[in-house]
Amino acid sequence: MNKQIFTVMEFSGRGDAMFGGSAADWSLYTQEDGSNAFMSTADAQRRQLVKAYFPTKKEASEAGEAASQRKGLISALPVRRVDEIPYAQLRWIVGNMHVGTSDDDLKADIKGRAKSGMVENADLLAQACAYALASHRANQGLVAHFRL
Repeated sequence: MNKQIFTVMEFSGRGDAMFGGSAADWSLYTQEDGSNAFMSTADAQRRQLVKAYFPTKKEASEAGEAASQRKGLISALPVRRVDEIPYAQLRWIVGNMHVGTSDDDLKADIKGRAKSGMVENADLLAQACAYALASHRANQGLVAHFRL
């Protein structure tokens, strides 16, 4: 099953800033306190923040709407898969968990199992957790569908 994770962008302003316009397209980042905020890439890099990743398009859109201060156009964008994330292992781990497992417990389990290369790269770890949550949501949907 192909699980897709999403990130959020806010498109605001008009015209290219290089030519006097006010356009500024910002991504949604997870701040130090765990809240989400739209900001420029330069600000996020300075604060060493990681993009916010979501297991469903609906969750991404809702988080973007809640975090928007500029009231621009909010778009949930699919994230391209990267080779460094062990997708099959994540599916297997999540498949062996109870469908009632909380999101926080699932994320803690994935973070605890992360190998050294992924622990140093917070962005990869955030994507792996979002992918595990996407697999978890799919499992929960199957249980609800078949009324297990």
